[in-house]
Amino acid sequence: MINKILIIGYGSIAKKHLISLKRINKFNKIFIYSRRNIEYKNAINSFDKIIDIDPDYFVIATETSSHFKFLNFIVRNFQKKIILVEKPLFKNFQKLNINNNKVFVGYNLRMHPILQYLNKNIRKQKIWYVDVKCDSYLPAWRKNTNYVNTSSAKKSLGGGVLLDLSHELDYLTWIFGRLTPKFVKNLKISNLKVTSDDFLLLYAVNKDKIHFNVSLNYFSKIEMRQISIKGENINILADLINNKIEIINKSQKIINKYKKFNIYDTYFELHKSILSGKVKKLCDYYQGVQIMKLIKEIKSLN
Repeated sequence: MINKILIIGYGSIAKKHLISLKRINKFNKIFIYSRRNIEYKNAINSFDKIIDIDPDYFVIATETSSHFKFLNFIVRNFQKKIILVEKPLFKNFQKLNINNNKVFVGYNLRMHPILQYLNKNIRKQKIWYVDVKCDSYLPAWRKNTNYVNTSSAKKSLGGGVLLDLSHELDYLTWIFGRLTPKFVKNLKISNLKVTSDDFLLLYAVNKDKIHFNVSLNYFSKIEMRQISIKGENINILADLINNKIEIINKSQKIINKYKKFNIYDTYFELHKSILSGKVKKLCDYYQGVQIMKLIKEIKSLN
């Protein structure tokens, strides 16, 4: 029975988790841990108070560079707890024994209906090539916040497209299996005032000899998040922003649009799945570790 929840952090992503958990509305209390003085009734600011509260469900939603510290504290002091760590799992790959705790990683894009459709159906097809693009504009990510001051802009805090936009690495691995990087360009190329990487170009293959091209950036004012899949008797163009998928197979052309879907629903569905125990579609700790190993491989080729 989940009665007490603790969200660690109170930035923009932590607030999204708070809103989603309040929608579920089955808990006695939702606590917030923050080092800042915040206007929230159940706010705490010390590790001792975390132990006193003894939460049932933890959500780590700090800057990436702090994920390991907080997860390490939780697994050393608690057992048989449920823990959600925002993506990516850590800034750098590190080994950690999670004991008897259940740990998940917040790759909430897995809850997108288009990605769930692809995960369920694409394995039946002979695929040759997958092209993934995520064009975004960091200054527009967080309303009323100067992007220069965010963790995304700072390499030391775990910012950069390789970590921030690792959703693409996760869902490709989830749908197609392990990727083997062959060519990488990962660096800062724009005039954004950031110390983190703002560009990734990745070419990879998998065991089925599917070829993958992944392009991520922070500096495009034309927002795009698309997957193009080409194979034998199948062409797919999926738009994850406009929630539209176009499929051309041997006999017909199909266009589906998920009009009622909102990207913020993915946070709600993520928590609902974890708390109901229906976790098959989610990224668990060990899958999160595999993404960290992939990121390490990508860095080594750069």
